[in-house]
Amino acid sequence: MAARLTPLKPETREQILAFIRAGAFPNVAVEAAGVPRELYQQWIEAGEKRQAREPYRRFVRDVRKAIATARILQERALYEQDPKFWLAHGPGKETADNPGWTGEVRPISLETALARLGPARPEWETIVATIRRALADHPKASQAVAEALSGMTD
Repeated sequence: MAARLTPLKPETREQILAFIRAGAFPNVAVEAAGVPRELYQQWIEAGEKRQAREPYRRFVRDVRKAIATARILQERALYEQDPKFWLAHGPGKETADNPGWTGEVRPISLETALARLGPARPEWETIVATIRRALADHPKASQAVAEALSGMTD
């Protein structure tokens, strides 16, 4: 026979959710609300079951929502305080499984772009050498040519 689950009182539920929304980790929030971690874990497990009953199913959903709310508030504060850091380290950062805004874009060199075009015919060697010399003192122009040539291979 399964042990009876200690009821989740509405006022305890609201206090836990308020602490989480304010930025507390869930385990800290429940302890601040006077709830043992083990009991909180039982409530979460009860709410995650396939046929979860109320109020535990709603509690799990609301805990996740409170966690997301706290994270949004902190991300927004960081974004406003230091947007460059936020882009490089926050949710905008590109990862393998999460496209973001800050995937590192490395400029392509003229040599790399030319190499991607494949081996040059002998008559082009003179033209390529002339282009390299002409662009040697103009890095922005060299970059623009490299990007244009790179587009020819895409």
